[in-house]
Order: sequence, then C-alpha cells, then structure tokens
Amino acid sequence: MVAKQLVPDVYNSLSRNNRYAWTVKSVSFIHSTLVAPWALYLTIQSSPMVCEDRVFGWDPRVGTLVSVSAAYFVWDTLEAILSGNDVAFVLHGAACSFIYISGYRPFAVYFGPRALIWELSTPFLNMHWFFDKVGMTGSIWQLVNGLVLVTVFFCVRLVFGMVVSVQFFQTMYVKRHEAPTSLVAFYFIANLILYGLSWFCMVLGLENTRFGKMIAALRKRFPTPEGEPQSIMPIEEKVELDSWSSGSISSGASSADDSSSSEAIDVILGGEGPKTPNGETIDVVFRTAVAAIGQHIQSNSPGLL
Repeated sequence: MVAKQLVPDVYNSLSRNNRYAWTVKSVSFIHSTLVAPWALYLTIQSSPMVCEDRVFGWDPRVGTLVSVSAAYFVWDTLEAILSGNDVAFVLHGAACSFIYISGYRPFAVYFGPRALIWELSTPFLNMHWFFDKVGMTGSIWQLVNGLVLVTVFFCVRLVFGMVVSVQFFQTMYVKRHEAPTSLVAFYFIANLILYGLSWFCMVLGLENTRFGKMIAALRKRFPTPEGEPQSIMPIEEKVELDSWSSGSISSGASSADDSSSSEAIDVILGGEGPKTPNGETIDVVFRTAVAAIGQHIQSNSPGLL
C-alpha cells in the first residue's frame, strides 16, 4: 500500500513476481532498519548482568529486541518455504529463529544484540535493489549506496562478526559443562556457519567468495572510464530472499559452480546493469572508490567538478 502511494507508476509497472519481491524486501528493510541501531545501542549499553554471565545472564531489554527478530525470522522461514525458495534460505531462517527463541531459556543473551548488528548492512542491500526497480540504476545515489554496502558488509559481517564468533567460542568452551551439550553444539555449528564462513572464504580467495561476487555484481552498474563492455549471460529474474539478512550462507549452498553463484548474487542485487547501445551489459571495474565517484559525477554533472 505504501509503495502504491509513493511510487504508483513504478509499482504498477512491475511484474507480479517483482511486486512480491518488493513486499518481501520492504519487510526486510523495516526489520533491519529497526533492530540494527537498537542492537548497537544495547551492545554499547550492555547490562552488567549479561556481561558478568554471558551464557545465562538476562536483560529484559535484549528480550524485547530478540522477540522482534525471532518473529521476523519465523516469518522469513515460512515465506521461504511457501515461495519455494532455495533450501539454504529455509535452513538459514530456521536456524536464526531457533537461536533467538532459545535465548529465552535464558541462553547466550549477551551475544543476541551483537549478532543483530550484522543487520546494519541489510538496508543498503535492499536499497540497491530498490534503486534498480525505480529506474536509478547507475545513478550517483546507487553508486554511493553500493560503496557503503560493501564497506559496512566487510566491517560488521566479516571483521566484527569474527570478533564476536571468537568470543562466543571461548565462552561456550568455558561453560561447556554447565550448558546443555546439544544446545551448545547447535549454537557452535550455527555460529560457525553464520558468522565465520564469509571471513574464512575471503581469506581463501576473495574472487570466489560471496563477498567478492557481491563486489563484482556492483561493478556491473557503472561504466569504466574506457567504457569497456563485457557481455554476460541473461538470467531469469526470480523472487529471492536476502541471503545476508542475518549471516552468510555457504557459497556452495545455492549453486554448483562459481558462474551460477555469481549470477545468483547479481539477481539479489537487482538483475543486469545498464547496457551499451548494442545491447551488451556493461561490466564495471572500480579503479578506486574516489576515482569512481569523481568519474561518475564528472560525466553526469560536468560543472560540479
């Protein structure tokens, strides 16, 4: 309803699948925009009770926060099942739902807000998709949003995520005789998948990771100074969930090879980028962030520089 009021022409021109995707991404955007700063605040203003006991301590404020996210991930899981999405997304949503619901035992409440800080990158990912759909592909706004997306993704999901993961593993090891073994094992595996895999894959080879493919997909939106085109295989647009909504899924979970995985990332970011007059999709190379911004502004607003 909101989209019909704000951008009626754009929304009405979308296909049925894209209207559905618009709704899914809007819910994701609202959730991440709400919980990310909330989680950041509760991380900075941590309760002494949960700081002293990271496994069994309790903070009612964190309870309210994880209630919101638990409800979202339950919905996210059901939506993935009903829409016939990839099983990896279903497992991702189910794992997150179980993790946050289990916090009411209480269990690992200290790590709840810290895990949800990952949501700081999700609004920018959704905005990138919305820019494509409202006809702002290749605009300065999408460029800046894309650079912020990559920067925040790297900082909160790869760097900060690894710090939290190490703290979690250390805490679980110390408390391994006090907490239920099955619960500790599940949290250990889920944390390893959701928080550690992106960083480990990046160390093994940036080009073949989801983080690297996300950068490659962003590059397609903007022309190089030389205007060098590169054709890519057309891909059928589908309704997809945000695979980074609260953690990374294994790069091999939804594709059999690097090519199909790269195309999947491109779909999530909004499909093909701008095309040359002969119909080929432009492949973009970021020389540097500053050079890219300067080139784009100069080519669109010569009097500005």
